[in-house]
Formats: sequence, C-alpha cells, structure tokens
Amino acid sequence: MRARISRVLWLIAIVVSPGLADQARSSPYAELAAGRVAELDARLNGLQAAFERDADAEEALQSAIFAFEALPRHTQAAEANLDSWIERYPRSYAARLARGFYRYQRGANTRGRDYVKDTPPENFETMHGWFEKAHQDLHASLELAARPVATRIVLMEAAMRSGTRKEIEELYQSAIAYAPRSMNLRKSYMQSLEPRWGGSEEKMIRYAARSRIELGGGPDADRLEAMIPGDRGLRLSEAKEYEPAYAAFSQAIALADRPIYRCSRAFVAYHLHKQAEMLADVRAALVGRPYADYCCDVRASFVAQNDKLPDGFELVDGFLQHDPDHVGLLVQRGWLYKERGDLPNAYKDFAHAAEFGNAWAQTMAGKYLFNGSGGVAVDRDKGLSLLRLAADQGEPNARLSVVQALQATGRNDEAAREQARYAASAAPPAPRSALESLLDLLTPPRAAALLVILIALLLGLRWWRKRR
Repeated sequence: MRARISRVLWLIAIVVSPGLADQARSSPYAELAAGRVAELDARLNGLQAAFERDADAEEALQSAIFAFEALPRHTQAAEANLDSWIERYPRSYAARLARGFYRYQRGANTRGRDYVKDTPPENFETMHGWFEKAHQDLHASLELAARPVATRIVLMEAAMRSGTRKEIEELYQSAIAYAPRSMNLRKSYMQSLEPRWGGSEEKMIRYAARSRIELGGGPDADRLEAMIPGDRGLRLSEAKEYEPAYAAFSQAIALADRPIYRCSRAFVAYHLHKQAEMLADVRAALVGRPYADYCCDVRASFVAQNDKLPDGFELVDGFLQHDPDHVGLLVQRGWLYKERGDLPNAYKDFAHAAEFGNAWAQTMAGKYLFNGSGGVAVDRDKGLSLLRLAADQGEPNARLSVVQALQATGRNDEAAREQARYAASAAPPAPRSALESLLDLLTPPRAAALLVILIALLLGLRWWRKRR
C-alpha cells in the first residue's frame, strides 16, 4: 500500500481545551442537515469572536471549522446546504469560510496525494476549477473578520498546490502579525517548507529554530520540530526504506507523541513484520483521538491484509467512532461482521460504504438485497441496481452477479447482452500494425513536416544521380 497522508490533516490533528472543545466537536453538517442554521452560525461565529478577544481560543475555532472536512465529497446536498447557509447569512464569516474550505477540499481530493509527475493532467484541471470557487469565498471571508487566521491557512494550503512561494510568504506574514503564537499557522507554514512542496529539510530546520526562540521553547516548539523527522520518515517510507523510516518516526514521537506519527510508524512496523509494535502504535493512536484520516487508512489496510489480527474488530470499531464515514473501515468491519455470522450488521456497513461509491461494498450490499440474505428484506430491483453500479466500475464479482441475477429472473437475453458488454470492456485492445501506429502519430503539422522531408530526399536523390 502506498503511504497516503493527506497533508492538510497535519493541522487538524490537534488537542483542544476542554471548554471550547465540546462546542467544536459537535457536527456542523448534522446541524445543517437538521436545519439548525441559526444555531450553527451563532456557535461558529461565536468561536471566531472568542478568538478575536483571545488568541488562546484559536484551536477551538480551527477544530470547529475544519470539522467540515469530514463531509463526504460526492454528496450534492453538502454544497446545497452550504449555499442555503450563505443565502440566509451572506455576511457570516463562518459560512463563507466553511464553503470555501469545502470547495478547497474538493479540489485537493480531486488532485490526489501523488507527486506532480504521477498525477493526470485532468486532475489538475478539476482541482483548479474547485480552487477558483474556493478563492471567491475565502477572499470574501477576509473582509468579514478582523483576524481571519483560518482563512489564511486554507489559502496557504491552496497556494502550496497551485500558487507561488511569494503568495505563501505574503499570507503567512500578514497572519503571523496578529497571531504570533498560532500553532496552526506555524504548522501550515512549516508544511509548506517540506521538500515535496519545493522546500527542503534545511529550511524546515531553520524555521523550527527561529520559532523555538519566538515561542520561548516548550511543547509547541517541540511539535514544530517533530514535523522534520516526521516528514523525513514519510519520504523514507514512500521509498520503502522502512528501517530508517521507523527511526525517523520514533524521533518525531520522542518530540511530540501525536497520533499521526504513531500511525505512520505502525505502517512502517507492519512492513518490518513488527506486529507487536504495530498494534501498540495503533492502540496508542486510538487513545490519542486520531482525527487525521491516515490513521484510519492504515488500520483498514492492516485488516484488509490480515483479518486475524488480535483485537482487529475492536480497533476497527474504535476508529469508526472517530470517523464513522471512513469507507475502508466500513468495508473491513462489514467483512468482520460477516465472518462472525452477524449478517444484519454486515449489511449495514456494506450499505453505508456503498453510498460513497465503493464498488466492493456495492457488490456485497447488492447481493444481500437481491437474495434477501441475513434477514435483509428482499429488494431485487435495488439489489440489481447496486450490482450494476459496481459492475460499471469494473468489479468482476459484480459483473458475474449481474449476469446471474438477470438469468435468475428469466431475463436471459439481457443477461447475454450484459455478459458480452462486460467481456468487450475487459478485453485487451486489438494489436495494431506498424502502419496504423505510425498514422496515429501523423497530426497535420507532423504530416506536413514529413512531406517536406520526403520531397527534400527525392530532390537530393535526383541531384546525386545527375552528379554520377
């Protein structure tokens, strides 16, 4: 499994003060869906007002706004709810920031987590479209608050992906002037100095040293410094250099014992066959409230590759308490329920994961519905619909199940057509002749150039013959 760490989530994995943390942890989207827009607007803008009065309230504000990251990205209702919030409160800082952050995340997720060279051009095009929309809201929000640190952090994150170094520096300097102790701001800036974003470890070291002086040392300075071995460990693990990666993450944990480093080291420990150490880190991350979804990714991957891990079900279930919509964990818990013989709960998890477009979950939920397995009421139309969705994504099991389902309902002609369609889409392309391949390359400019060359060669040959 590729190491997949969402860089934005470095600044989400934070521990907030007990008083304001309770406000921050309530789900903004649940309130939006329930129509409690007035309460939501007052609560989040109240947190911004608290930050305006006292910079120590900053982390609660960040947690509240960044809670919007948990929204499933494919749902049309999400943006519609945010639109209605802004229509009702057009000058709400929290509303503008929330929709801007949502749109930014849509773009970042579309772009993916791979390096530039490994990312398809169309991903960048879609990302830029979302970023353009995000910038409209984010820049509008700058005029609605005296200290819009959260906005500038999101703009910095966007600039890392589609902006310039100058833009990042300007955003950072304007924000640090009125929030000099903002750890979220400093962590975001430190992230921008990572090699993958055009920086270097030397630049990270210099910034960490300067921040230690400005912060007066202490745990906050340690957390910033921990990002240096943390990033080094990530790069080493991506290169499959697991032993030095393990040492780097251990160094990060010694400086700041954060769930993200525990999960990262657990990933490396798994590849080093250190199962006891891996499980210890995963358990420690769970106790540490792992907001970052990488921890869930790691846990889901472990169970997918070895569903006999000790306490596997309890750990999967525990992580789902933090991220109830994590598709990988839902699929794994559904499978573990199935292995336990608890088919009703298995179906619930598969059906939930199927809502997010997961082909394997659609296949399992479709089978349960079509056959009425595990106490699930028979709904052949819905079951076949889910199987078709999975089959159209190329899921082999689903394609077989669609054909079998059509045959079981006497629709043999349709079954034959679908079987032929699936076979055609799965077949490798027919071999092409050298001439066909050459013709594919001959665009009009290339053809014209080739014609000029051929004429020159013929004239040259004619001149050579005359000289003989």
